[in-house]
Amino acid sequence: MNKFAAKTLSIDVIRTSLHPTVVYLNRQIILLLSSLGIGDQIFLSLQDDMLKMLQALEGNFLEACETLKKLNNFDKNGYHGFLIAYLKHLREQRDPFVRQLTRVIRTSLIKDLRRKAKIFVPNSWSLLGVVDESRTLNYGEVFIQIDSSNEQRDESTGEIFRGPVVVTRNPCFHPGDIRKLTAVDVPALHSLKNVIVFPMNGSRPHPAEMSGGDLDGDTFWISRHPDLIFKENEEPFDYQDQDYEANKMQTINDVQHTIEDVCNFFGEYIAVDNLGLIANSHLALSDQLEDGVRNKKCLQLAKMHSVAVDFAKKGINAPHLTKELRPPQYPHFMEKNDKPTYHSKYILGQLYDKTPSYNSDIHINEEEEIRATSSFPYKSFLIAGYKNHIKDARVIK
Repeated sequence: MNKFAAKTLSIDVIRTSLHPTVVYLNRQIILLLSSLGIGDQIFLSLQDDMLKMLQALEGNFLEACETLKKLNNFDKNGYHGFLIAYLKHLREQRDPFVRQLTRVIRTSLIKDLRRKAKIFVPNSWSLLGVVDESRTLNYGEVFIQIDSSNEQRDESTGEIFRGPVVVTRNPCFHPGDIRKLTAVDVPALHSLKNVIVFPMNGSRPHPAEMSGGDLDGDTFWISRHPDLIFKENEEPFDYQDQDYEANKMQTINDVQHTIEDVCNFFGEYIAVDNLGLIANSHLALSDQLEDGVRNKKCLQLAKMHSVAVDFAKKGINAPHLTKELRPPQYPHFMEKNDKPTYHSKYILGQLYDKTPSYNSDIHINEEEEIRATSSFPYKSFLIAGYKNHIKDARVIK
């Protein structure tokens, strides 16, 4: 594939699949799964489990460490990784900074739980999508091998999935964007780990069925949680028409663009970008219309969103959001306090009501309480001869 005429022959690796990444439910996935027959109690139970995990963050160091590992999984970067290493090696939770950091992490997760329905799902991962070059997989089949070890030296350390799995790609708004596929074992693919392998065979690529995805670096949401496996797939939305329009526009405008053209397009993008408005309208209408995400208005908004999300890349902007597609009122869980609202009785409203309110600030009295109950200095930190350097340390500090 020769995309650009360039002298450089170097290849840059943007990301790898060394470690699998945990995934969470969100409002769009919950709406689609609910429309496919997954009961409300399943989501409420998953949320209760996560709230118990968050409560464990303020327990002993072993509970806190295990909870952070589950929620952040194998990501070694950021404050989660620092806190895991700190608790694992020093086993010290009385440090004021560590206690404040733990509270901030817990508050942030509760905030996302309440405002985004970001619920942790066991046995679920975010994986890069690749194609089956062996041409072994049939349509409807995938190959998945998860390896959470630190060293992937051989093929014996991975766990190969067998059976039904739920696969989708964010953002997802159409009922057909979420698919039930069958994971199978293919010996020829055992060298591939922490990716989802899609078949070459079939009338249509599976990635294209999920929000118009492809295999140029897209990640996919995968779950084999038994309570989230639905019965039958919906007919996927045909995203090929949009690709055809984009290719036609590219052919018409196949000229050398200047920096002025780039500036003009950037201004146009800012002026007509309505991605957020479309997403909010879809969320509100799917909660209050009888057919939910299957309603004609919601299906139209799903199509508009798929156009708008690729506007910056393809240059095709979504149609204007008409009055008929704007919700007359908003469910309370969207927190649109400046708009007409109603109390939603459906699953997203139930999840919102059962999530405790959050407060991201650490108040002065909480800081004093943390410091008063903290023990200092910590014996784990003391090194022989430290008293000889206390004076210099105070000056440097």
